[in-house]
Amino acid sequence: MMDSLYLYLALLSTIPPIYYISYKKDKNKTIYAIKKAYKQSLSGLVILIIAMFFTGILYIIMDPEMVKTYLSSAAFPVGILIATLLGYLLPGPRYVIYPVARFLLDQGAAVSVILVLIFSQQLIDVPDGMFIEIKMLGWRFFVARLLISTALCIIAGLIGEIIFTALL
Repeated sequence: MMDSLYLYLALLSTIPPIYYISYKKDKNKTIYAIKKAYKQSLSGLVILIIAMFFTGILYIIMDPEMVKTYLSSAAFPVGILIATLLGYLLPGPRYVIYPVARFLLDQGAAVSVILVLIFSQQLIDVPDGMFIEIKMLGWRFFVARLLISTALCIIAGLIGEIIFTALL
């Protein structure tokens, strides 16, 4: 934990000198970049807070036994299907899913379930991109991509479980 903290601080300490060099080269572009970085940081922070809030709610309402019953390796096909459906329904960028995935992993969910959850949330993108995709490419394309993406997510989760258990 401390090693990653030192690495993070070392990388963070490189930002001011880079901005200083950039400022000396082109003041306007540097000021624009700082403003843009500030706005993106704020929007990212809001989404991260929402993700943490959602994870906190999961800690309150989700019983660890429920996770072990439905999402562990023992509940093999059911856990994969639940993770796929959860991935379909959870909107947002990639870093929103990680606190949820960590929570489920800590509660005893199988690695394959976590992989399928992350893959399906990112690859399938039902709540965020579905309507745009259907409008631009049509229903047939959306359904074909949904079926192919779902199959790929499940296969990737199973392969990940095999690799993860082999490494332990």
